[in-house]
Amino acid sequence: MEYYGKILCISYNDLTYDDRPVMVNGKADYSRSRTLKGVHPSTLSEEELAPIMSIPNYKKLAAKEKINVVRSGRGLGGYVLVEIATMPLRFQERIKLKYGDMKEDVIRNWLGSHYHIDAKAREFYTRFRFDNGDTLPPEHIQEYTVNASVIEAVMRAMEDATFMRKAMKAGPVNWGELAGAISYYQAEFGHTLPVSSNR
Repeated sequence: MEYYGKILCISYNDLTYDDRPVMVNGKADYSRSRTLKGVHPSTLSEEELAPIMSIPNYKKLAAKEKINVVRSGRGLGGYVLVEIATMPLRFQERIKLKYGDMKEDVIRNWLGSHYHIDAKAREFYTRFRFDNGDTLPPEHIQEYTVNASVIEAVMRAMEDATFMRKAMKAGPVNWGELAGAISYYQAEFGHTLPVSSNR
């Protein structure tokens, strides 16, 4: 899944790709299968590995404009993108089964794309001196810089609440889910901020 502008999309390949193993000499061959949701395909059910839809089904839905094809696959390196929100519910459920929770991924991907080390915070904590002239230990400089960077990413998310509402299909922004995404970055970047949505 990816964004085309501010529209959450899935590629034609991700819609129609069959990750089920091929039987070779009585054994399952997973060489054509992709890793999904961070796990090897041999640990997933056949339903999770099956394509979201068949190629003829995609062509029929696209021709009848039952799905919004936001980008055609024309040109060198171009590939088709389909807006997920316009897809029938049964396909949205299959996407969630195969690729994971879309809402949580939307927030995580958005935060991840806007997260960067805050250079001003790093400079501030590097230059900081206590009254006795001592500097902060390097591990505290890193910790405080990462915390400041996460706060900046969250502030940008709050400023762009309109985008978040669109990502949540016109529903309210769920700050509890945002706190869940922040806890993901605690594991990713090691920040020490509280992850409670109330704090």
